[in-house]
Amino acid sequence: MPLNWDDLKILLAVARGGSLSRAAIMLEVDQSTISRRLSGMEVALDTVLFKRSKTGLQASDAGERLLPLAEAVEQAVDVFVEGASDERPGGPSGLVRIFGNAWILNRLSERVLPNFLAQYPNVDVRLLTQAPTSPVRSDATVSLWFEAPPKHGDTALRLGDVPFALYALKGRDPDALDWVSFYDEDAPDRAPVRYWNRHRGDADKLRVTVTDAGLILASVRSGAGKGLLPMCLGEQDTTLQAIDGPKSQLTRSLHLHVHPDTLKVRRVEAVVATLREQFEQVFLP
Repeated sequence: MPLNWDDLKILLAVARGGSLSRAAIMLEVDQSTISRRLSGMEVALDTVLFKRSKTGLQASDAGERLLPLAEAVEQAVDVFVEGASDERPGGPSGLVRIFGNAWILNRLSERVLPNFLAQYPNVDVRLLTQAPTSPVRSDATVSLWFEAPPKHGDTALRLGDVPFALYALKGRDPDALDWVSFYDEDAPDRAPVRYWNRHRGDADKLRVTVTDAGLILASVRSGAGKGLLPMCLGEQDTTLQAIDGPKSQLTRSLHLHVHPDTLKVRRVEAVVATLREQFEQVFLP
């Protein structure tokens, strides 16, 4: 069976997704198609490309040797397609995946996406709130995180500083309220937790912990407690009061994680440039 680019896309999707089902979702095809084409590749190459483990499918030794070659083909195809896009109206084309916290993606949806999609009519955007679980080298993927270190060979580009302040519901005595805070079980020593430990009183209690600033906003707005919020969220909500006035009490640097290879892809260049240009509009009060 002669191999073609679709076979290599399946190889990469299985490696990145770690399972046939996730690969099928990524490529928007039936799982049976993924299974059949993968089996066909293994027969054609006379080798096993993946082995089963407790966490899913992992590349075999042969698969590990072939993946960089498949990625090189993927890059070449991207360059080929983007070269053609120079002659097409609308500029770069294809899908860009953006990973980040839900509140960050909400801000991008509201303040960046409409103009971006109008400016780049051939670029599609997929917003994802979970971090990539496998290397996404050569894939058109960027991530937006605060303290999280880059993984899988990504590099971190600093976008800017996001100011945070402590908020409570108007009309409520802040001293009588318990705390609501961000908390990541996989990385419990993030900046918001350190802030709570430094500023809590002897009688203060941390009653609610969440994984996203949007949930802190909802909890504070309901009167469940006081919490540290990005000022771009807190200052626009007229039901809230900044406990120590509208001034920053904590600053967190937001970074864009991207693999160096994908920075050369024009649709990724467009996303990175737009995020840098629109940072103040999106993340400052």
